[in-house]
Amino acid sequence: MQISNIVFPRIGTPVRLDNGTINIEPIPGIGGPFDTASAFFRAWAKATKFPLSEQQVREVCGPFGDEIWESTSSFPARLGRLSNSIAGPYDKGPFPLVHVDYGHNNIIVDTEYNMLGVIDFENMIVAPWTMVEFPLTVRATPVPMDLPSNYSSDGFPKVDDLKANHIDREKYLQEVVGAERRLGVPPKLSEVLSTGHFRDVAAAMKLFAVDGKTGWYSRVLDSFESAVRG
Repeated sequence: MQISNIVFPRIGTPVRLDNGTINIEPIPGIGGPFDTASAFFRAWAKATKFPLSEQQVREVCGPFGDEIWESTSSFPARLGRLSNSIAGPYDKGPFPLVHVDYGHNNIIVDTEYNMLGVIDFENMIVAPWTMVEFPLTVRATPVPMDLPSNYSSDGFPKVDDLKANHIDREKYLQEVVGAERRLGVPPKLSEVLSTGHFRDVAAAMKLFAVDGKTGWYSRVLDSFESAVRG
């Protein structure tokens, strides 16, 4: 689960040892373990490749192929250069245990919808705080990557399904705030989820590495840099 008082000193793959303790080991394909979030982001930038080839991207994107390929192919290196800013104030641990497929399909409830547990943890990682996202059911394409016509000038969604998604995320965020208070843990999760530029970069990283979605990744980092500059 994403709301937890389980935190770890290093970023990597958690492995339970025979004596019951948990060791943090390298993340397959990336390396580590890492002492800081910024070190993880730099390693991710060097190791991660877009699943589609340049030819495939150009074929899929038609007349926008040149621009989309440049925007996509430059994303990892540029993210690596911004690693310190993307780590934000959460560069050093402890770091959270993150479920990479956290959605209703992996949540067990009783007949009254009380949460009993979460399953499918085989790909979990100890990750930077700024990589934590909303549950799959309320995630959305980062605003900078989406169609401008879907949003008003202040960034508020104009399309009905996006409006509903926005409302659901706000409800979830309030539940997180309440859970943090009940558990007596620092409000790091609610801080990250309520900070759009961190959330957009986390979403873009998944869309890039896991989903292989073509899009304007450079716009996500443009927006991020603008937000950081204030």
